[in-house]
Amino acid sequence: MLEKRKLKRRHLLYYLSVIDDKTNQTLGRLVDITTHGLKLLSEDPIKSETDYNLTLILPEEIEQLNQISFKARSKRCDEGTISDFYTTGFQFSTIGNSEQLIIERLINEYEFPE
Repeated sequence: MLEKRKLKRRHLLYYLSVIDDKTNQTLGRLVDITTHGLKLLSEDPIKSETDYNLTLILPEEIEQLNQISFKARSKRCDEGTISDFYTTGFQFSTIGNSEQLIIERLINEYEFPE
């Protein structure tokens, strides 16, 4: 399969929770992140090509925030390498400058060393 990704995926030291703002339930756990999107691990499949309002719970307070919110579109859901789990890629559709800066800080400060 041809790789369309322009940015290298960054794995963090933590599997941070991502909340679906519509249901106020955990949609999944963060697997990796870039400044353009993220991948989640979830127990249930997530419908592709669907828009979501999401909240990412931060590992600690950053810029006086414990969480950031943004809009993202699910792009692809696959059965994960761990049985009974799914991975879904999301592309950010609307994200503010301050949230973008926090994601950059997350990557810089919490990236899992390779």
